[in-house]
Amino acid sequence: MRNITVHDSDDDAVLVFVKHLDAAFSPAGVADTIIVVANVDPHSVRQTMIHLDTAAFGIRPGDHYPVQDLITGAEWTWSDHNFVRLDAFTEPVHIVHVKG
Repeated sequence: MRNITVHDSDDDAVLVFVKHLDAAFSPAGVADTIIVVANVDPHSVRQTMIHLDTAAFGIRPGDHYPVQDLITGAEWTWSDHNFVRLDAFTEPVHIVHVKG
């Protein structure tokens, strides 16, 4: 449970947290960051903005960075503030890996 930080969402039914392993502690010598964005309302679609403290995982505030959804394979460019749409019936969660 170390290195987990909770981040903000404009919707109370969307949970956002980040698990980050600094490069100094990684066996591969590179940082590893996973962002989880989950719709905890099992009955509806939620659309909201999420707000990430990117400094908590080694990215300067305002910088853009590539991410890949580990479930769908979709790739996006994210920054501190990102729009998400989570459908409780088809895609209730993003599990996103910060690339490179």
